[in-house]
Amino acid sequence: MRQRNDGATTSENPPPPPPPSTFVSVSAHAWIHFLRAKNVKPDDNSHEDSTSLCFLVDCRRHLDPPPGEEYLGNCVVGCEARTKVSEILSKGGFARACSAIQRAIEERVRDPLRGCENWAEEMMKARAMERMANIVASPRFKVYEVSDFGWGRPCKVELLPMNHEGEIVLFGAREEGGVQVSVALDPACMDAFASKFTQGFGP
Repeated sequence: MRQRNDGATTSENPPPPPPPSTFVSVSAHAWIHFLRAKNVKPDDNSHEDSTSLCFLVDCRRHLDPPPGEEYLGNCVVGCEARTKVSEILSKGGFARACSAIQRAIEERVRDPLRGCENWAEEMMKARAMERMANIVASPRFKVYEVSDFGWGRPCKVELLPMNHEGEIVLFGAREEGGVQVSVALDPACMDAFASKFTQGFGP
């Protein structure tokens, strides 16, 4: 503990990060096994060791001033978590992947429109696609509830227009409390992803 100028005491160590949400946990787990299924290798001597996970963040509650009650439509902003392949494929990588996603979200919601004049340019930058995964939707999307048109919940709901490589779709599962994960990968990588992903959380 140390004394502040106003007389209050503070801890030398920052508070621990909050526990990862369902979205963060499942996304981190999928990110790790996306890289493993594609057999992406760390390269400590090159910028090619980097990897990223892209997703959208709902920022309507974080705008200043916030949109009014009459506002219709979405208010989502692109977000990119970046880290090193070697960091999340090593021991303890699951926690580091979660932290990278949490940091990216925190930075985005702190100032949702920061750098918006450069967003188009940023989107056009070349990235190593084999090292980039893309998360779509959220476990909060109760698609099995909203698609019940009087005949009961459907047996299966899927997002049809998916990218051919590296897209991961998250929905609330048909069973209460579950998460449905749909993945688009090269067929040669799908079996490896499925077997690794279902082994449990963590690297």
